[in-house]
Amino acid sequence: MIIRLLRTLRRQRNITHFPLASHSGPQRLLSTSGTPERLRIAIVGGGVSGLSSALHLAALVEKGVASVDIYPGVVKEQRDIGVGVWSTALLPFATSSRESHQSIWKQLLAKGRWLEGVGYRAPSGSWLARSVLPNHGFEEMPGLLFLRESDLIETLENALSNQEESTVQQVHKGSNVTGLVEEYTGEWSAPLKLENGMTSDLDYHLIIAADGTHSRLRRFNEPRDLDDKACSLEDRHYAVLRSNVKMATKETGCHGISFQTWGEGHSMRFATVPLSYLKGAEQVERQVWFATTNSKSILQEDCPQKRKDALIETFHSWHDPICRMIEVSPAEEIIMERAFSHRYAAAPVTNVRNFTQGLSSIDAPIGPGPCLLFVGDSFMTVDPILAQGFTLGLEGAYHLRQAVGSACSRCSNELSFNPHVLRKSILQSHGERSSRYSKLLRATELVQALGQPQHSQVGFVCKNVIRPSMQLAPEILKTP
Repeated sequence: MIIRLLRTLRRQRNITHFPLASHSGPQRLLSTSGTPERLRIAIVGGGVSGLSSALHLAALVEKGVASVDIYPGVVKEQRDIGVGVWSTALLPFATSSRESHQSIWKQLLAKGRWLEGVGYRAPSGSWLARSVLPNHGFEEMPGLLFLRESDLIETLENALSNQEESTVQQVHKGSNVTGLVEEYTGEWSAPLKLENGMTSDLDYHLIIAADGTHSRLRRFNEPRDLDDKACSLEDRHYAVLRSNVKMATKETGCHGISFQTWGEGHSMRFATVPLSYLKGAEQVERQVWFATTNSKSILQEDCPQKRKDALIETFHSWHDPICRMIEVSPAEEIIMERAFSHRYAAAPVTNVRNFTQGLSSIDAPIGPGPCLLFVGDSFMTVDPILAQGFTLGLEGAYHLRQAVGSACSRCSNELSFNPHVLRKSILQSHGERSSRYSKLLRATELVQALGQPQHSQVGFVCKNVIRPSMQLAPEILKTP
């Protein structure tokens, strides 16, 4: 109670000295000119989801209705591994009139390439199905842009850096967020907890959790059953191994067609995608491959070379160029990651007070507090089988911009946003995103059944009916 009283008095004492757009000090409901108070937004996380969220929210900042602070936290080391992004996530940048968004779009096109020929194969090498994706991503069927993970993140970081200089946005490097201050005093806002017992200088009306699979803010989502619901990860019982190969496309014998080969047990799959990018003035060509397996001899092996040898042995009977690609990959450059996914999506929190009231040591706050919204892997980490992680993070960032924008278009006299409309818009957006994820999860289970047909009745049908039919079908039917 004493700490709460001191904090309240400190804020009240400094109200008349705090400008509206400042990034330090306590807040006021109205500025000295009587203009509505901005919507203060904090983005926690500096990965693809956090960066794209800040870039999409920039228009609201320029209109003077919002301010955005980014707390990137500990950013993962950028990797040169190839990643895919579907055009549904890039379309908002491509069609935007903002100069920074157009710059992002053009840079991503220059650094990546659209996949065209794609297909599925059996371990023997026979084609199960083939297709051709559009090479610009604006057809009825979406396109897939493939580029290095480091190029994707660098492009977004550079755009945000340029944007920070021209808008009321600030990046707080080194300020790692550990949670939310439960004992807040604002009706619609609360400060963030930082490391070393510190708190953020600002109270925030909207907190966007983009801090990944192990989000520290996710515990506010399901306070009654934390371990089994909101924060629980599900082991998918396989590992993903991947690497970039110094191999020209013509050496693969695949004629530039990307393929994924499905095994019939032990969660075995193998896929490869051609990748080209500029390194200085030189055009570099690589083949990106990934393999999945639940082999204990691989999952439990710590020595990179022994793990590579075990991987070659596991796939030794599969068609060319699978083993050739693994053999020419340096053992220390083969990345292995255990496959996990969240059991549940994290619903937005529109009333933090409901959570804090369950803490007996804390007095009930005066209002519902800030909105807490999740994007990317913090919203829901999905099974990596369909490689949708970056796509979903970018899509989520754009959807939250739409929800926040509608709340700022209908504001009250004292605020530049309507807190009730904000909550309604966020919940509506959550419903739309949940529908998208539901469809994706159903597709994941279908691909899982096709790829591992030894389990379940669906798997039996896939193994004994669908696969043989696909293999026996004339080639003309396999390629649309």
